[in-house]
Amino acid sequence: MEALDALIVRLRETDDDDIRDEIKEEMVAFAAQRSKSEVREYLEVAMKEELLEVQWELEEVIETLSPPKKVVEAEPEPVDDPTSRALRPSEIELVYNDPRGIRLYKSKVDDRWVVSQIDPRVGQPVTYELPGSEAENIKSQLAGSPYWLKQV
Repeated sequence: MEALDALIVRLRETDDDDIRDEIKEEMVAFAAQRSKSEVREYLEVAMKEELLEVQWELEEVIETLSPPKKVVEAEPEPVDDPTSRALRPSEIELVYNDPRGIRLYKSKVDDRWVVSQIDPRVGQPVTYELPGSEAENIKSQLAGSPYWLKQV
């Protein structure tokens, strides 16, 4: 690795960009005759002891000697289809609010309905999605009620 040390000294002592490019080409050619990974590792260690400007030049050589990085194409993100999952709170709108504990929500993204009511056994609200026919049945039962917030 004495040859590399000599090239690094030459690199440090010159200010001419053309000569620096030639020295870097010599380093790459030297690595082609030996183990690229061994030369790359040697330059990484030597670089830490050099001036910043020389470090930049050595980094260019190291990048040249480094194996090409594999470009992994990111898989396209799946399209969020609200019809195939539970509705989010931001996707429902309160349309019926009975102070006795029944609330009806209409989906903003499709034609689903959600009901929230107090479970008498535990005294806590229970929320679940209504099947289409049951939603129509409940809407007809509650027609004319003063607790509708929106006309549906």
